[in-house]
Amino acid sequence: MQGVKKGPFKLEAHPEVVKTLNEWSLSKSITEQSIIGVILAECHDLEKFEGPNRGYERVHALIAGVPVYLWKKEEYEMFYRFDEMEPAVILLHVCVVNNQYARQNALKTVEARIDWRE
Repeated sequence: MQGVKKGPFKLEAHPEVVKTLNEWSLSKSITEQSIIGVILAECHDLEKFEGPNRGYERVHALIAGVPVYLWKKEEYEMFYRFDEMEPAVILLHVCVVNNQYARQNALKTVEARIDWRE
């Protein structure tokens, strides 16, 4: 067991989410300081994403070069345990957020892969 790791993690995103982020960057003037929120809607192996603590520490990842925060759907827990060497396939709701409390409606659900291998 490798224990709990905190990002940044690289997400291999579906081409549609890359396209969406690029459109947002142009149309909404999203900068590196802007937050793109990704809510984990479903994970095939949810126990991998259970951490020993509850809290709101952000887990960072990059999609299309834009920093994002990952939230687990249940209680928005942000701790991740990585026990295996294979990437987890997750379905993501992608939305733009102004801060950790204000979220807009998700534009689409996409499939992405999170790869925690070094």
